[in-house]
Amino acid sequence: MSLPALLWVFLGGGIGASLRFVTINLFEKGSSTLAFPFAVLLINIVGSFAIGIFAQIVSRETFSNYAFIQPLFMVGILGGFTTFSAFSLEALALLEAGKILYAAIYITCSVVFSILAAYAGYILAR
Repeated sequence: MSLPALLWVFLGGGIGASLRFVTINLFEKGSSTLAFPFAVLLINIVGSFAIGIFAQIVSRETFSNYAFIQPLFMVGILGGFTTFSAFSLEALALLEAGKILYAAIYITCSVVFSILAAYAGYILAR
């Protein structure tokens, strides 16, 4: 690991976490609490789509001179933007609140649509 790569991750992580914070606040504006964590679900799907695109981009030989793309975008921005730990906490909160059906829907949608979004981004970027 090189110091420049670590700095790219650091910069990207700040950007990604800020984007997540803004997205959640915009999505939930005017609502004290949502019965369903739509913002986190959307963030995970969009982040999965974007990582599919960037995985395809960094695999191209024409981008081999741009070593900053993977640490900045894939690890930093998308790692800071997507919210697996928040997803886990939201799922647990739904389960503890006795909303078993909501929890099942949330977990299923998060996993299935995030994988499909990553695949769609990967295919689109080909």
